[in-house]
Amino acid sequence: MKKILIDARMHDMSGIGTFTRHLIEEWIIDEDKEIALLGDKLVLEKLYPNIKIYNYDEKIYSISEQLRFPYKIAKEYDELFIPHYNIPLFYFGKMTSTIHDLIHLKFPEYFSKLAFLYAKFMIKMNLIKSNRLVTVSNFTKNDILKTFGYKYENKIEVRYNKVDKIFRKIDDKEALINGKIKFDIPIEKKIILFVGNKKPHKNLETLIRAFGELDNYKDMRLVLTGEGFKTYIKLEELVEKLNLNEFIIHTGKVSQEDLVLLYNIADLFVFPSFYEGFGIPPLEALACGTPTVCSNSASIPEVCGDRVEYFKPNDILLLKKLIEKYCVNQRELIR
Repeated sequence: MKKILIDARMHDMSGIGTFTRHLIEEWIIDEDKEIALLGDKLVLEKLYPNIKIYNYDEKIYSISEQLRFPYKIAKEYDELFIPHYNIPLFYFGKMTSTIHDLIHLKFPEYFSKLAFLYAKFMIKMNLIKSNRLVTVSNFTKNDILKTFGYKYENKIEVRYNKVDKIFRKIDDKEALINGKIKFDIPIEKKIILFVGNKKPHKNLETLIRAFGELDNYKDMRLVLTGEGFKTYIKLEELVEKLNLNEFIIHTGKVSQEDLVLLYNIADLFVFPSFYEGFGIPPLEALACGTPTVCSNSASIPEVCGDRVEYFKPNDILLLKKLIEKYCVNQRELIR
């Protein structure tokens, strides 16, 4: 039986957290594997009571996570699995690491110089030190090879993200009406939904501009779900300039249960991102039966296939037409 130690500090986050949770759930039931976790022991023991947990809650991307990594404990295991690129630099045992995307390298203007240099150095060290490196799409794999060289090709394995089973279609009309009420959305209004965060590569400016171009935007609500929108000054200035404050709803970060509800009450899910290593939200929306349109950038066509309609990420006019297609005559209003 292979003993594997997993760094689970990011288990409750989106993206990397979802990847980590699914990995743990899969390996728990694998009779050929015995797993143990690193992370906040009090939190993880409640989630995984039958797994060995070692307390390790040092800040991600910090010097302390390198200096205080439990190197002695890791040596007791056959393999160390790191679900991101923040590998322990002074560990020399068998290790698998994960690179989800090269966003810091492809869009350095969105990050500090220090963040760019850290990412570039750490990703390079992942390729050198890891026995195996996992990516979440062929797009990311090719990005890595083009950037760092094809000599690493045999090390890289593609492992697609999965969607949590909680994401499903809700047929209870009363629950959907209550969902609109919960988020202060007028019952008669159509809903355009975005799920993500405030990062510039998510391309929310294009979505805002397309929404503002609609003739009947007053009959709709643009719902932005995630963290940081109200601290995104450029976005707030654009919303103010277009006089759209009344028609845009910021829910903040929500529970998974509420996220399922939001997908179900939405008439359309829009994912306008410039760059994604994978992009889980469109698949969550599709699992909930929500019509979905996405930019045709990066890994998104690979991940979503022919299940969605696409637009170029800067094509405001086409996005406007797609919104009109799905929000004017398609799904009935909840009354």
